[in-house]
Amino acid sequence: RPIAAMITSVIVGLAVERFSPEPEADDEEQAESCRAHDAGEDAKGPARGLVGGVRYAFGDLLGEISPYLLPALLLTALLGVLIEPDQLAVIGVEPWLQRLILLVAGIPIYVCATSATPIAAGMIVAGLSPGAALVFLLAGPATNIVTISAVKNTLGKRAAIVYVTTVGVTSYGFGTLVDVFWRDLVPDSEPTAHLHHDHLSWLHWSCAVVLGVMIL
Repeated sequence: RPIAAMITSVIVGLAVERFSPEPEADDEEQAESCRAHDAGEDAKGPARGLVGGVRYAFGDLLGEISPYLLPALLLTALLGVLIEPDQLAVIGVEPWLQRLILLVAGIPIYVCATSATPIAAGMIVAGLSPGAALVFLLAGPATNIVTISAVKNTLGKRAAIVYVTTVGVTSYGFGTLVDVFWRDLVPDSEPTAHLHHDHLSWLHWSCAVVLGVMIL
């Protein structure tokens, strides 16, 4: 996922630079102003240090993602209870169509990258292909109506079209590669049975309790 996301971002940036027109003068002035503002903030900002970094990670950052993470964990748990492993696979939808459905669904709606992770794991357990889950993980957080509108207003309509198209094509491509090479990448590729029959240890329960306390 991180490798695919990194490559996708580079490809999208190159595509927008290649196929979209240069920004207008006003846009360039605005961008320069933003860069100067950010540089000033970086220059004034104090070094966090180890204690400050830990405080930020488990305080500020966790507080920001908790409203998205907690519902996603609860939804995933609910799916695990209500849906038997591989139940969705019985429907007989081909992996290529699964990837396409999740791509079309993920582009317009807002999907938090943090909350998408446990949901994608639940999708795989329910029987969707790993490639389809990866498409959801890549395209969902990268695109939504608000982001597309922001790109359009900032870089222009053509840039927004190139942005969405490139994200969609690369996400679908990486999902296809994962489905093709899944068993080679993960020799013990039986996630459904493994997750379904796994018994939680004291470590699992302890981590769940600690995470719950920190979120609260």
